[in-house]
Amino acid sequence: MNLQTERELKRWYKLKEHHVQRALVDAVQNGVRFPVVPAGRRSGKTERAKRFVAKEAMRNPNEKYFIACPTYAQVKKHIGET
Repeated sequence: MNLQTERELKRWYKLKEHHVQRALVDAVQNGVRFPVVPAGRRSGKTERAKRFVAKEAMRNPNEKYFIACPTYAQVKKHIGET
């Protein structure tokens, strides 16, 4: 991915990978539809999911993708971060 703007560079910061995140990535790549991994708060689950869906949407432009947050407050919080 070629990041061009300062905003894009801030948004797509490099993630610190650890064994739980690797297990999640491996499960998805191996076709597991609903992977379950023991990951606590701030372990990068949401950020990895957002990046995965964004990359899949760019790779498959004719497909439809949907992302949901559990509460309105969480949506507003994430909109404020971008």
